[in-house]
Amino acid sequence: MSRHQNATALKLAAVLLLAAAAAPASEARVISRINHRYLFDISAACKATTNPKLCESVSAQASSARALADAVIIAAAAKAKEAQALSAKLMNAPGTDKMLKQSLDICRENFESAADSLQEASGNLKVPSQHADLMDNLSAAVSFVETCNDAFVEQPGLVSPVAHMYENMRKWTSDCLDLASELK
Repeated sequence: MSRHQNATALKLAAVLLLAAAAAPASEARVISRINHRYLFDISAACKATTNPKLCESVSAQASSARALADAVIIAAAAKAKEAQALSAKLMNAPGTDKMLKQSLDICRENFESAADSLQEASGNLKVPSQHADLMDNLSAAVSFVETCNDAFVEQPGLVSPVAHMYENMRKWTSDCLDLASELK
């Protein structure tokens, strides 16, 4: 190896070491080299989630694990708002019986609370020292989603017309927690 090649190799190694040291451990392992450039690998980061395909479906060009987590959290908050609106619509539909109306109201309230917790989590994500608050808000969102399901499970014979929304929200909030836990 010539002296010039040796110097170039040493410079490249130094740059790689600095990049790895500057990035959190979870981010350093998902950086890929493409055409002599190092890029964040969304697909690799999403493999750490419960639902990798759902995680990858976020149409953000995330440049880091933190940016990916934020994109998934924002998408989950939007889905929670959709679930809240559907619950309210079904609750207020003519002919909805009292028991179903009560359970749908629980879902409406809890999907709204989940959306609020997810929005707060997005804010927590922007301040690395608020990791505990981030995890608390994401755990709260999971709990709110589960409460909607419980409103139907605890009523024998009552079928949830929002079961698909619950299942979807369960997946989104699970991926949010998975990504956030990688940020430590």
